[in-house]
Amino acid sequence: MPIDIYVWLGQAQAGLQAAFGPRLRFFGLQGSYGRGEAREGSDIDLVVILDRVTEADWGTYREVLAALPYTERACGFFSGAYELAGWDRADLFQFIHDTTPISGDLGALVPPIGRADVERALGRAACDLYHITGHNLLHGRSLEVLAGQFKAAAFALRAKCFLETGRFLRETTALAAALAGPDRAVLQGGQDLTEENLEVRSLLLIGWAGQIIREDMP
Repeated sequence: MPIDIYVWLGQAQAGLQAAFGPRLRFFGLQGSYGRGEAREGSDIDLVVILDRVTEADWGTYREVLAALPYTERACGFFSGAYELAGWDRADLFQFIHDTTPISGDLGALVPPIGRADVERALGRAACDLYHITGHNLLHGRSLEVLAGQFKAAAFALRAKCFLETGRFLRETTALAAALAGPDRAVLQGGQDLTEENLEVRSLLLIGWAGQIIREDMP
């Protein structure tokens, strides 16, 4: 049975407010549900920020989730406001743009993100893609791992597109329409992965990531 995400979020918000009261600084949604791209069985990626997180709060939050339907699909980010404010800004770029607010203002909790932060986010993502995809090609040869790397590449493509156009294209269809050449091939590269095309798709991703790494050299 499909999840009515709006009803589910209302239940989650009520549970969080009952458990944490005014300490709840932000509640939001990420991932496929946040982008309007969820499918049957998709995870529900939550963002929950308290004023601060105590040891007891971890157990309390787990109890809130356990009381919800489809609790096995709930995942995401749980933090205190001070930890979030000190988070690496390269990570915060994607985090902020991929979060739909339900309550609270995420922008008031994080420092400003500049172009250098976005450039570092893209460079770090390219290095991770190159390393993990190469290791999998040589040693693991796992289709699941490769699929995960193409999913990660989609986030890197959003950063690259933002640097080139100033627009963060959250929805996959909008991103695909804006891309061409190798960028578009990488966005589509995670589709229909098989043992037969594992090598060529891996090399596609490695080559794309390597080009970004080389361009980032001083």
